[in-house]
Amino acid sequence: MQLQLGNRGLVRPSIDFTGALTESGNLQYRLNVLYRSEESFRDYEDGFDRFLMQSLQRRKPPQRAASLLYRSYSSLADWQKYRY
Repeated sequence: MQLQLGNRGLVRPSIDFTGALTESGNLQYRLNVLYRSEESFRDYEDGFDRFLMQSLQRRKPPQRAASLLYRSYSSLADWQKYRY
């Protein structure tokens, strides 16, 4: 976990979890979440970003692995397209 605060209302928390879902460790997960919000001294330049990534990985000895990954990202620019 991390939290960053700064000038012009900057708020940037992030979380990164990883671990095993089975006792043997053959099935593992990872969750990564980030959010950023910031004001600007210029008009219409405030911004935010959201990022989410989830993954599952199954490992089979000796050197084989299969992974499933999902990513989602959005920003203020994405939302402003639909403003008008």
